[in-house]
Amino acid sequence: FNGKKHQGTVIWTGNSTNRSITGYEFSPDWVWVKKREGGSNRSHQLFDTVRGAQNTLHSDGNGTDHSNGNRLSSFDSNGFSIGTNGGDDGINPSGATLVAWAWDAGSSNITNTNGNITSTIRVNATAGFSIVTYSGNGSNGQTVGHGLGVAPSTIILKCRTASQNWRVWHKSLAAD
Repeated sequence: FNGKKHQGTVIWTGNSTNRSITGYEFSPDWVWVKKREGGSNRSHQLFDTVRGAQNTLHSDGNGTDHSNGNRLSSFDSNGFSIGTNGGDDGINPSGATLVAWAWDAGSSNITNTNGNITSTIRVNATAGFSIVTYSGNGSNGQTVGHGLGVAPSTIILKCRTASQNWRVWHKSLAAD
């Protein structure tokens, strides 16, 4: 198993021009960007191929999914393309140093009917990683398919349409 074929990290200096960020050994499907230095501190910004390139979630806040075309504009064969700036909160402000962690979640989005709620997933079972989106129905005890073929060891969950906190679960936190 070669982890570099499924997950990677790239660091760059912003230049406020449309450009590509490359250097991964795969086409990223989930990208987590954070400004390291330069300007004021800003949020962690998450992008994925299931929601679409220009849709942003902030992992350090409870806000909703929102779109900004001046941030991540496309997922490419060995990286991603970014916009001109997006202001100090952008992912390419001139002179700022940024980092992006990226994961490969497979080659296409599929509809998953495993569970009580239908989901859209993108899955890389070899890497043990999937991206899942679904519309909940407010009922307890519902299940959602993830496509991994085995029980996941970590789940990160965020309601995209309402300002609610993130939920994180790990198998070591489960009751015996």
